[in-house]
Amino acid sequence: MNKKRKQKKKKPGIIKKILLILLSIILLLIIAALISFYLWKSNLISSLEHGSQIIQTSVGSVEYAKMGKGPVILISHGGATGYDNIYMYKDLVDEGFTLLCPSRPGYLRTPLDVGPTFEEQADMMAALLDALKIKEKVFMLGISLGGPTALQFALRHPDRCKGLIMQDAVSKKYLPSQKAKDSFLGKLFLSKFGSDLSGWIQYLAVKYAPASVFDEYLQVETFYDKDKTKQLAEEIMKDPKEVEKLKALINMISPISKRKTGLDSEMEYAAKIPRYPLEKIKVPTLVTQSKVDRDVEFKNGEFVAKTVPNAEFYIFDGLGHLFWFGDEWQTIYSKMVSFLKKHSKPVTVIKNKFLFETTWVSNMDGAMLTINPNGTFTIDYPSVESTASTQGTYKIEGNKIIFLNKPGSDICDGIEGTYRINLKVNALEFLLISDKCKSRKKHFKEGWFRL
Repeated sequence: MNKKRKQKKKKPGIIKKILLILLSIILLLIIAALISFYLWKSNLISSLEHGSQIIQTSVGSVEYAKMGKGPVILISHGGATGYDNIYMYKDLVDEGFTLLCPSRPGYLRTPLDVGPTFEEQADMMAALLDALKIKEKVFMLGISLGGPTALQFALRHPDRCKGLIMQDAVSKKYLPSQKAKDSFLGKLFLSKFGSDLSGWIQYLAVKYAPASVFDEYLQVETFYDKDKTKQLAEEIMKDPKEVEKLKALINMISPISKRKTGLDSEMEYAAKIPRYPLEKIKVPTLVTQSKVDRDVEFKNGEFVAKTVPNAEFYIFDGLGHLFWFGDEWQTIYSKMVSFLKKHSKPVTVIKNKFLFETTWVSNMDGAMLTINPNGTFTIDYPSVESTASTQGTYKIEGNKIIFLNKPGSDICDGIEGTYRINLKVNALEFLLISDKCKSRKKHFKEGWFRL
């Protein structure tokens, strides 16, 4: 009897120990999650700060990113994003264009007091061009909630605007749909309780269940039913490139705490947009608009296309407001590039530089030209024992290359030579622009083949 009583007394102690172990595990998991969240957020903020610059303009400090060479495309980014929206358009650099994307007031590191209204934001764009000493006219690209600023830029600064592109962009009084407000994404972006923690959850979820995350977006950003969005999400997220693009989108809207001041302010002004006199816009205009966009509805694109004189209008279904994804994006992108090239002269850019940065053999005498990724070159003359190698540096501007022999070299010391590059897979030609170095001109006159 005494033994049985002792065994009964031991059971509560064992249960207590098990509970303590479980609580300890839960506590450790919570601590690990908090550390992971903190590291994610701090790394993201650090990356954002390293990816942009801040410049003082006549209206205040403005954060921006700039890349490429050629005619300038000034980007008015989508709502809840920032300068990093530029990365969705980075392929335009290879088409011979310069991309310039500032964070609008209240987003990331551009203070709200620089100018919260859409009119003031358009003036900020012009002030940024002045500060960067960009005197030529620019293309204005308005994306989503960046539409009103783009339209105001074309209206208020016609002398700075070469052309206008509107991509599923707001042009009329804008209020988010009830479905958007009730969704997880709506609570993240539109409610007062939206937090960076929600963004971190998306970041984790897209790693393990990208189709589920994309399905959630499609339900908010299109008019498709749940069966259709599920089918589309599963199909599109089979492509690793689309998964990477979704990860980029998640980063582009995180951390929301660094973007929400601008978003909240713009939502207030967007709800009161009057009728803009778009008939006064005289620059070439391209409008692309999805018929199934639940976020920025079709009437927005239709208004611009019908009101701006001679505007081009491309209508599609696609993935609604998620027009960067799926097969339709290639068509939208092609139309945008055709429009840009029709109204400008982009620089020629060397694509696939890794094909260029290698060793080439002269068709004339077997001399070997090695072009290194670090901006140096060497010419060796294996067929002539007495000729020393020539070394120097080069720099590329568009499709031009400028050679400069190493100071102190016996051949053409300090003389620059500029050539146009004609690069094929296994063949290279240098077309003379200017060069006073006779020996270099002689060697570069003939073609080169890949070693």
